[in-house]
Amino acid sequence: MRKLKSIDGLRRRLLRNGLPAGYVMRATRELEEHREDLFDELREEGVVGTAAELKVTERMGNFDELATRLSNTMRRSNWCGRHPIVTFCVLPVLSFFAGFAVVLAILAGVADFAGWLETKPKLTAGQWAWVTGFVHVLRWSLFAAIPFWFCWLARSTFCGYRWGLATCLIFSAHGLLHRLKIVAPVTGGDGSLAWGYSTRFDWIGMSVPLLIFALFVILSKHTNASEMRQQQAQA
Repeated sequence: MRKLKSIDGLRRRLLRNGLPAGYVMRATRELEEHREDLFDELREEGVVGTAAELKVTERMGNFDELATRLSNTMRRSNWCGRHPIVTFCVLPVLSFFAGFAVVLAILAGVADFAGWLETKPKLTAGQWAWVTGFVHVLRWSLFAAIPFWFCWLARSTFCGYRWGLATCLIFSAHGLLHRLKIVAPVTGGDGSLAWGYSTRFDWIGMSVPLLIFALFVILSKHTNASEMRQQQAQA
């Protein structure tokens, strides 16, 4: 990675690390003010030009180390940042199981309303196809909503893009292997519901979290641009 040589470079590095632009702008503005104060002090001492630049650089320290220190300090200022594996690798999966339990409860209600266990079900084969499709959409929605929420949590807790990506990759692998099978009672037999993991891959389940991460990065950059304009207007 290219060595940072300026505050502008530091600002870009922090933004690439996924830190919110509002914080980045405030932190780098304080550094810029500190830098100007150092130049004023040196000017009063009669030190100007290249000599002043060298002394200011020496006093402010290495920008690469400063970028790492700022990122780590803000990340560790909250519980999520201190426990990123639990927050972004374990809790998302638990959230899926909780959400899927809600989906099953909805399906149970639909099945009861539709007469799933009755000898003559109330729904036709075409109507059951709509019900089945609706349940699958709810499941895929979990693969979108949960990763997006944890991506935004990673941003707001200064954990950056990498932990949001970790959540999305876990959900992508989970979506690839997770399987839901619904057999509607339209052939004279009983209906059934089975879910688990299979090597019959669900490519939609795999793709949705990755698309969500791409959407999150786009929205995050748009939000950063808006926050930077606000900070510049207030300066």
